[in-house]
Amino acid sequence: MPQLLIQFPIRKEKKDTWASLLKSELGLPYTKTMNGFISAEHGFSESDVGTVVWHLWEKWRYKEDYENYMLKPPRAKDSKFMNTVIECLDGETSETWIELI
Repeated sequence: MPQLLIQFPIRKEKKDTWASLLKSELGLPYTKTMNGFISAEHGFSESDVGTVVWHLWEKWRYKEDYENYMLKPPRAKDSKFMNTVIECLDGETSETWIELI
């Protein structure tokens, strides 16, 4: 079962905007309805200099399930969700797939 670790640097002034999006029907509630989705945990960290990073750990039955989910219209590049992602980002994102043992 693969696990995905995503890390997004978030502009400090957009932290509440990001948190609201995640709680909205376009955020994690939508993700949880996807075929192959198992679970998600997420939270913020903040460095001593004020850099905010959002961390997400998701488990999916198959990596392909996640890839299919990301092709859905609510995750398209011009979607409201993705426009808010761009608005809130403060640098490069990272995605790491981990095979649990």
